[in-house]
Amino acid sequence: MKPCYCINPRCPQPDHPDNNNPTSRYCYSCGSELLLNGKYRVSRLLSDDSGFGIVYEVFEGFEPKILKVLQRRWNKQPKAVELFEREYEVLLTLTKENIKGIPQAEDFFEYQPRDEKNLYCLVMEKVDGMDLEKWVQKNDKISQKQALKWLKEVTLILQKIHEHNWFHRDIKPANIMMRNSGELVLIDFGTAREETQTYYQKMEGQQLTGIVSTGYTPNEQQNGQSVVQSDFFALGRTFVYLLTAQHPSSLYDPYKDILSWRQETENVDKPLLDFIDHLMAKFPQDRPNNTEAILKDLDNLNQRLQTRASKGSLVQKILTTTQEIVTKRVAPVSAAEATRQVGNINLSKGVTGGSLAHHRNKLIIGAGVVLLGVVWLLGDFNFLRFARVNSGTSEMDGVENLSGVEEVEDSPDRAVEVDGDDSVDLGEAEDFYNQGNFLRDRQDYAQAIEQYTRAIEINGDYVDAFYNRGLTYADLEDYDRAIADYTQAIEIDPEYLDAYNNRGILYASLEDYDRAIADYTQVLEINPNYVLAHNNLGVAYDRLERFEDAIASYTRAIELNPEYTLAYSNRGLSYNSLGDYESAISNFDQALNLEPNNDNAYYYRGNAHNNLGEYQEAIADYTQALEIDSNNVLAYNNRGISYYNLNSCSEAIADYNRALEINPDYPNSYYNRALCHRDLGENQSALADFGRAALLYQQENNNASYQDAIAEIEKLSSN
Repeated sequence: MKPCYCINPRCPQPDHPDNNNPTSRYCYSCGSELLLNGKYRVSRLLSDDSGFGIVYEVFEGFEPKILKVLQRRWNKQPKAVELFEREYEVLLTLTKENIKGIPQAEDFFEYQPRDEKNLYCLVMEKVDGMDLEKWVQKNDKISQKQALKWLKEVTLILQKIHEHNWFHRDIKPANIMMRNSGELVLIDFGTAREETQTYYQKMEGQQLTGIVSTGYTPNEQQNGQSVVQSDFFALGRTFVYLLTAQHPSSLYDPYKDILSWRQETENVDKPLLDFIDHLMAKFPQDRPNNTEAILKDLDNLNQRLQTRASKGSLVQKILTTTQEIVTKRVAPVSAAEATRQVGNINLSKGVTGGSLAHHRNKLIIGAGVVLLGVVWLLGDFNFLRFARVNSGTSEMDGVENLSGVEEVEDSPDRAVEVDGDDSVDLGEAEDFYNQGNFLRDRQDYAQAIEQYTRAIEINGDYVDAFYNRGLTYADLEDYDRAIADYTQAIEIDPEYLDAYNNRGILYASLEDYDRAIADYTQVLEINPNYVLAHNNLGVAYDRLERFEDAIASYTRAIELNPEYTLAYSNRGLSYNSLGDYESAISNFDQALNLEPNNDNAYYYRGNAHNNLGEYQEAIADYTQALEIDSNNVLAYNNRGISYYNLNSCSEAIADYNRALEINPDYPNSYYNRALCHRDLGENQSALADFGRAALLYQQENNNASYQDAIAEIEKLSSN
């Protein structure tokens, strides 16, 4: 039975156990109505110190939501009620405009408990995830790249709020949630106000609207003079915490009136540090004028500070996909039918004494991120372009040439005749081109593009300028422009292999696999020994589920380079998809021989062993993967399945618990843990886990798994 909680502030036992009966309409302790507004049942208290409100989790059917109730002591204060209603109004306005990054407003109503005054209630979307304060406590300080990404994401949310003439007034890490999808959400609009409001109302000796978050609230707001720039100060202080993992108050020197925080950061460049200090300048007029100014500055910062995964002639970028192997719900089976293969996983534990030891309706194994690797030739220009100019491989810095492309002379002439009379000095074009290379190497992408463009304006057939401008657009993830420049390079030089290969990679990134295949095929028609193109062609076939063709492509890549680890891993995944688990294991063995610390190879070899019912071997592989990466949720989940199939429910539960500590909203681990609790006769725990799994599956629109969880709940509830 789902817990049911009474919100009457005078209830002597709000969590009375008899309230949990789904048929209970009134609280057994105080007699108050348990079904709020005719549709919400409160499951638990979440917080009683959130501003003016008390926060609960409620359910409408199987869907969880957040209920905020104005604290009783403020009910007689019109200003307090106005502020509480304001949060709903702000959220409702933004919700109606489908603005992302805020919790969606659901309902606002008054509720009257037994023998008590009305309570004001606000219902909103429950954001499943973790606030950034807890995230840092769990994961430590963020990187520069993450800071730039999150700064832009929060600023875009603020931009929408400010456009409606509101400002938030309580930005801090605890008020920014990260959904399980990774999207940031700004929460707690209880102190938001219109820009036209400049007064403070004092009640009971307190400044009711003057809620202060120590370390994050600027001086002008503490003195009752909030402005738009007050949000920017709090935003800057928030990123001080995220980049240092220390509360701003602990970094403040009150005698010198200085926040000494920079020395607590790691690998953060000075321009970003300066930018954050600009956000939290002492006086509002010294901060950015508006969100547009912040976004413009962030774009410039990103171009200057963007970090590439690696430099040199080869930069690897991995195309990822997810495979969800889900078994289907079936009726109980007889002993003769005990061994079955469903969804590529042998779910039975065999027959013991002529009967099935434990019947499983369903187990869910997460296959996670599949390493369908694509090597992106988006590396340092010194190799990519000058390899066509210079002989030898001295500029490769020890990186193996996997492309198979022969190096040829391709330097442009210094001058050409135009229309038989005039001549164009291509030396000037080459100067612009070289300057573009210089700027791109320093990650000043906007200026690099400008230099390449000027070179092209002088020489419309400057193939290298088109190609390198395409590389730069790809650096900025402007794939349409990058593809256009690669296409122009190919029109000028129809045998430009790098341009075909890179264009194919971008098509694959856009999931246009047919065009990607066409480009890789063209590369191989020109040069059949281009190793990367064989691997990339295999990836594209894999994504189209043409597994036999993918295997043939990976095999050719391996023939050309027998130490190509990625091709072995990719071929193993294709064999796994075909159900040829022995061949898959053999390929993962080869990958691990070449790269003994490849945690992904261990993980996927574990999956193959699991599919073969070789649970001890699977456990060994998952354990090895976890020694390399202790936060691999899928490895914990799948090792739990192996333990479960070996009748080791305690070990399985421990693994599911660990998976859920890392990702509290991973539905498969809730479902699989529920199976363990069910088998152990712990029906209440099983019901709770099946219910949580059902809600998460519903949110993912995974109807089949949702129905399976509901069926389990119905069976357990009827017992």
